[in-house]
Amino acid sequence: MLTFRTDYDKIIKILLEFIKKFSQGKEVVIGLSGGVDSALCGMLACNALGKKKVHILVMPSRYTPEADVKDALNLAKKIAHKIIFVPKIKLEKIRKSYDKVMLTTGENENIVMDAYIRNDLLRRYSRTYGYRLLGTINGSEWRLGYYPKYSL
Repeated sequence: MLTFRTDYDKIIKILLEFIKKFSQGKEVVIGLSGGVDSALCGMLACNALGKKKVHILVMPSRYTPEADVKDALNLAKKIAHKIIFVPKIKLEKIRKSYDKVMLTTGENENIVMDAYIRNDLLRRYSRTYGYRLLGTINGSEWRLGYYPKYSL
């Protein structure tokens, strides 16, 4: 009979092997939000590849609680070789440039738009430097349909 610990150890081993295989020896980039999903992804990447191969982007939006920003930065210092902090004001400028050419239908659309912008920054960073991008989307959010489509 399997115990919780046995199952946990097997799951962690499978995840670490997947990250190693997925990265193909390259460095990885992760968007860290201060939440559980991205924190777990970051820890697994650090354990699988070592701190020197992990890059973290922290990109809070105006909706991100300050406590989450602090949590993300504190964790990033422990698990990442390079940390890039994109202040809220920079993301706001990007979103406002979209607003000039598109009609927004409300606050929910702005929240989703912020996620798309962060996703785009992560993808561009990954492509620019040839790193692998590790997505952190929550599987239950995916199944419920509460996520920015085509985002990570």
